[in-house]
Amino acid sequence: VAPLVWQAGNGSPDHRLGALEALTIMASSGPATQTSIAQEGLVHCVSGYLSGTMGLAMQLASVKSLTAIATANAPVQSEIGEAGLVPHIVKFLYGTVQELKVAATDCICSLIASHEGNQDRALRCEGTKALVEIAVKASPEQRALATVAVTASQDTLPDLLDLISTGSPATKEFVVKTLVDWVFGNVEVQDRIAREGGIPILVAACKSGTAKLKELAVTLIGRLNKDHPRIQRLVVEADGTLALLELIRSGTPLQKELASTTLGTLVVGHRENQTEAALGGAISELLMLARHGTNVVHVDHRPLCAAVRGEILAVEQHRPRGCQKCAAMTALGCLVGCHSDNQQQALDAGAAPLVLQVLMTSSTPQQKAAAAKLVAALCERNLGVQSALGSAGIIPPLLKMVESGSELEQEAASRALAALCAGHSGNRQLIASGGGTTAVDDLSKSAHPSKGAASLARLQIRPKFHELSSPRLTRAPVPVEHSPLHYLM
Repeated sequence: VAPLVWQAGNGSPDHRLGALEALTIMASSGPATQTSIAQEGLVHCVSGYLSGTMGLAMQLASVKSLTAIATANAPVQSEIGEAGLVPHIVKFLYGTVQELKVAATDCICSLIASHEGNQDRALRCEGTKALVEIAVKASPEQRALATVAVTASQDTLPDLLDLISTGSPATKEFVVKTLVDWVFGNVEVQDRIAREGGIPILVAACKSGTAKLKELAVTLIGRLNKDHPRIQRLVVEADGTLALLELIRSGTPLQKELASTTLGTLVVGHRENQTEAALGGAISELLMLARHGTNVVHVDHRPLCAAVRGEILAVEQHRPRGCQKCAAMTALGCLVGCHSDNQQQALDAGAAPLVLQVLMTSSTPQQKAAAAKLVAALCERNLGVQSALGSAGIIPPLLKMVESGSELEQEAASRALAALCAGHSGNRQLIASGGGTTAVDDLSKSAHPSKGAASLARLQIRPKFHELSSPRLTRAPVPVEHSPLHYLM
């Protein structure tokens, strides 16, 4: 090793080049040889060759030798980083010589692998965009390393957001996909994206990107909305509602489903957004999709979020999600929940016949459960809608779901019955006459997973004191605003 390193630094140009090539081959024998080569001074030796004063061949051989001694060797990685060579390697990534760019890609990936110090050095020397290009074009292993480096610090976010606006289609898709994974459960990153002006950029991507970019951008917006009223509002102010409605109207099958889901996250628990979405035509669009959407379960191979009863649940990778009809009914439930005007508008637009048809004719538990949850949202704190749905014949199919449906159906139906009965004696009597009291009682006393929802329904279904025949037990009805239904949602 020592003679070769000496030759690499002091021999003739041909001898130097040959010595570097020999050391590169020797380094593959293991960590001990790598460390020995570094200790003999190779790092200092090649640092002068990276400037190009001895030609392209010497630059290329130097980069390859650094890659060889740094691979899976943390002490050597540190020595190269502390010698200040990372910025030189990053510079080659922006060059025009393809062979040198490929060698520099391998070298950077070797230097940053499991080494936070070198990751930080690469990013500080404007390496974010270069690392993204590595991730887009390089091998899967290099892509993984570059992704880790890019997400090591929030300081990369301004550059990443800029790439969504200015990068190639493949670059834009990679960046948004990286952010989809990064923001999940990370409130600080979500806030930083909003502060850096990322919301308008993502909304623009929903409008004018490739089909895949639109899907990813919609997914990312849905994740950013989680428990974040300020970001919900920023999305609406950036015309996000209109962009989502356009995808619901004319997007691909997967875009329609994703846009419906994200629209639900945008309005849930946010009265101002609910009002503006309804004014923009969201109720009619969602009802249309719920009626005529596909029953196909679109399988997406990326982690996504779904708005379900006011919460955002992570859907695991490779796990099938609901169909367009399920997504539309869920989003509609988010849009009308606790909003009397939207509840009435949905009822006037035909929501009752829709849910009745699904409850009576659908063959999938997911669709029936989504319809039952929509019933609960339509009824919430609204005696008029409760009366209308009770009169429309919604109760019998819900009772059938409680008696013989799947776990998913039983829980959703129990919550819907509780919503229909809250403060409404007429619906309680309809349920009692249909045998619902017994069915719900049996479910609430069982060890079934839907026991909790059934117990809540049981409290609402049982006659109240003021409805009993004895005049001595009369009392005022429970005000709707004191109903526990809000906490069921």
